Amino acid sequence: MKFDSQLFSLKRVVLAVIIFSIFILAGFFALMYFLPIFPPSSFSNGSDFNFIFRYGVGAKNELNTATEIYTKDMVIGSPVRIKMRFSQGELDSIRQKMQEIGFLNYPNVFKVSTPFGVIMGAHTPYDSYYFKVVYDGKTKELFWDDEIDNTNMQADKLRELIQYIRKVIESKEEYRKLPESRGGYM
Repeated sequence: MKFDSQLFSLKRVVLAVIIFSIFILAGFFALMYFLPIFPPSSFSNGSDFNFIFRYGVGAKNELNTATEIYTKDMVIGSPVRIKMRFSQGELDSIRQKMQEIGFLNYPNVFKVSTPFGVIMGAHTPYDSYYFKVVYDGKTKELFWDDEIDNTNMQADKLRELIQYIRKVIESKEEYRKLPESRGGYM
């Protein structure tokens, strides 16, 4: 009788350990699934940060902070290339904006999805964006065709980053000296 009681107690302990292990494993897998691939602090404060940013219809305007070259789409005719240098402070502020929006957690091809049954608004022509960000010896790329008008928090945050970078570009004296584009897109 004592042996049966001990066996019953042992079975209860083993069952409790198995259940506890299942909860631990489930929690671990839930963390792995829901935690971002790159934590928000994955950008270091070092100087290993440069990026290529293409934008506009067909993503034909380009800023390359590593080569310090800016290319403007002239629509008709050849693009115009100029030297454009970003200060360390400007690069740091852009890196900070990227960190704030969780840029590293965006998929490589970003799309605004709309739930089934929701009316979707779209426009043409639309801007396309391409980022190639080099940081701490790693590379993150992102491509986005911004054609959907529906509200989306990730898209809004990405638009804020894009507007910030464009504002820095357009504030440069060398940008303001560029000729106007010869035409437009319809």
